[in-house]
Amino acid sequence: MAKRSARASVQSAQVGPAEEQEEGGFLAYFARAYPLRTALMIALLILAGLAEGVGLVALLPLVGLVLPNAGGGSSEAPPGATERFFETLGIEPTLGLILTLIVLLMTLRAIAMWLAMRQVGFTAAMVSTRLRQRLIKALTEADWRHFSRQPTGHLTAAVSDQANRSAGAYADSCACAAEAIQGIIYLAVVLVISPLAALLAVVSGAFMAFVFGPFVRRTRNAGKRQAIVMRTIISRLTEVLAAIKPVKAMGQETEVWPLLEHETRAFEETQRQAIVARESAAAFWDPIATLIIAIGLYLALTKTSVPLTELVVLAVVFYRLITKASQVQRRYQAAVLNGHSFGMLMTAVHAAERAREPRVHAGRVPQLGDGITLRGVAVTYGEHQVLSGIDLTIPAGRMTAITGPSGSGKTTLMDVITGLSPVSAGMVSIGGTPLGEVDMGAWRRSIGYVPQEVLLFFDTIRANVALAGTATDEEVEAALKAAGAWSFVRELPGGLDYVVGERGTRISGGQRQRIAIARALVRRPKLLILDEATAGLDTATEAAVLETVLALRPGVTIIAVSHQPAVPAVADRIIEVGGGSARVVSS
Repeated sequence: MAKRSARASVQSAQVGPAEEQEEGGFLAYFARAYPLRTALMIALLILAGLAEGVGLVALLPLVGLVLPNAGGGSSEAPPGATERFFETLGIEPTLGLILTLIVLLMTLRAIAMWLAMRQVGFTAAMVSTRLRQRLIKALTEADWRHFSRQPTGHLTAAVSDQANRSAGAYADSCACAAEAIQGIIYLAVVLVISPLAALLAVVSGAFMAFVFGPFVRRTRNAGKRQAIVMRTIISRLTEVLAAIKPVKAMGQETEVWPLLEHETRAFEETQRQAIVARESAAAFWDPIATLIIAIGLYLALTKTSVPLTELVVLAVVFYRLITKASQVQRRYQAAVLNGHSFGMLMTAVHAAERAREPRVHAGRVPQLGDGITLRGVAVTYGEHQVLSGIDLTIPAGRMTAITGPSGSGKTTLMDVITGLSPVSAGMVSIGGTPLGEVDMGAWRRSIGYVPQEVLLFFDTIRANVALAGTATDEEVEAALKAAGAWSFVRELPGGLDYVVGERGTRISGGQRQRIAIARALVRRPKLLILDEATAGLDTATEAAVLETVLALRPGVTIIAVSHQPAVPAVADRIIEVGGGSARVVSS
């Protein structure tokens, strides 16, 4: 049953046209993104190929010296191209000289290949890093609506699994190119020795591409489904881990496991398909290649008068050519297996970049002045109108409570004030200046925001308050004191260096809330927004937090969104939101 459901999951994984297009262009993307590195790599590969090719051609006089009477020709036969090359240089092609030349050429090839693959390794690491950075930058610069529609697990998969697979696709593509360049050099050597053998090699290559094409297509399809299923696994795992405490508390581990088991079995199916396609191609390659070589030798020995010296070298080169063709096929299969992950990643990147939030950075520096004014503001999501005809003034230096039932538009009202959600109609003014004319970056940097669900990182209190900012210990301590948190922080082992645990589980809910307020205050905000920030606190803790917040007036303007009766009880102004409208009920 699980196997059938896994197969159904694999078969139902659909590939979008945008992802198909991105996948098909990953080689072109890498070449455009890293032109100098790509050109250097190709130049080194060509050098390596030429060195090996010349070394193989040098086998002709070597075999001639070892087998002086080999072949059907006489000792007076006209000299070949290699002999003429030595005659032009005025060098006698002795056994020691030719062996030395071959060793030097193979050493040059090894050095060139090492440099080329070293370049590939550096660039592959850079590929994964740059793709991650580009996605993260695009997401942080995208508008809030786009970001809020993205499953966190999908983004996690893009930054982790898909970026790594994209780097793998690049490395395998480069290795495939290396083998292909070597193969072209071998083909040129065969052409010099015997044009007929070169024609046989080309025909054989076309035949083998036809025979092994289905294996490559199966690998590509397995790679597409593998990328989709892995993204689903990471999404499910992210969701489960976020809720692991209640899951364990209620003993629901056995109920949650099937959610992950279904997808992991689906991934197992895609892995099996990819491995079978790869190994099937490898298993059939050797007998087919042996058959081609046998046919070539038979024709050379019975239908042509190729000298034995050339035949020996031709056999060696032809075998190397077949080997390279096999390696090209294997590397190409590995590249297409990971190519779809690159397509999915770039689809996410381009979607985020298209949703980039327009910001006015050259606008006026925001000044609250008399406060925040909304005139005729309406907000529509698709066909659903959330807010309509909002006329409000939020006075500066005071605390305003926003109340109303769930889903009435309270948080949307905060999104409008912060500029996260655009208005469908009307205007928002900051101190008399329209929000659209304000330097949006400066405006948001002047806001401190405390949500209901406080996110604390598995790090120290210092790091959680300062985040990636430049706040000093003195500034962090001052923010903690202003938030009423310093009294318990200084009692913790290590003080500011105390690690709060996963999502802050090593401290209480009220303490987490005060750390979050301190994080907002360390920025010295002009506007502090508490979005249901006291909803999960007990009465005593809520009263203590509100007392801390009220003490910030009049230097800080406070907006508190809450269902709790304690919040409007201490507010200077109360605004009730409901039915898409808002009104002042107390001032």
